[in-house]
Amino acid sequence: MRRMHTITPTFNNQINRITPLRLCLVTKDLKNQSFETYKPFLAQLVSGGVPSIQLRVKTTDVREFEGLAKQFQIYLSSFGERRPKLIFNDFVESAAKLKADGVHIGQSDMSPKEARKILGAGPLIGLTVNNENELEAANQLPSEWVDSVACTAVFPSRTKPCDNIWGLDGLKHFVKLSKHPVVGIGGINLHNVQAVIESGAMGIALVGALHQPNAHLIASELIDKINSSLEVKNLCLRP
Repeated sequence: MRRMHTITPTFNNQINRITPLRLCLVTKDLKNQSFETYKPFLAQLVSGGVPSIQLRVKTTDVREFEGLAKQFQIYLSSFGERRPKLIFNDFVESAAKLKADGVHIGQSDMSPKEARKILGAGPLIGLTVNNENELEAANQLPSEWVDSVACTAVFPSRTKPCDNIWGLDGLKHFVKLSKHPVVGIGGINLHNVQAVIESGAMGIALVGALHQPNAHLIASELIDKINSSLEVKNLCLRP
């Protein structure tokens, strides 16, 4: 029988570290769109209060990725204290070189142990988990190596196709088993975000739900819904 994990001081420290992941935009692939045309959308996200952005680029070309990452960093830095944290999807060495705020790695990417060795103690490390076997393996990893695990996918999603769909009951089970704080991804939107947080997720990552013309309003409403679901734990994104 798999062991249920309980709240510990270490777990609480992890929760504090991953505050920026309470609401994280995952970028669309920008192969067919220039960064200049993407900037107004990013400005909307900052206006709406999005605390983190995961840069996901479908390329294996390190130079191409780093060129785009630098543009993101320069532009986001222009927002000063409102700057969202920038998380790299994979590209761990680039994250260390460019001093990214963190990385998100998949099961077939670099191991969390090796990633932490390269990045040092500061940057966040998130790990995708697709099934219970992978979750059990993640539970064997110390909190020094992994800050959060992503439950993939909570609901069906066009932007993130996945063979395994957890659903809300599956997410609750996932959270009970997980040693690390859980971030939900896949099909999450304004209509189901509260149920996701109430099921135990400490954050959400979104693609399609935020890539809308009124992104700033959606982001603000998402934050309000997340906050209302976390109020009992005094874990809000903003006062």
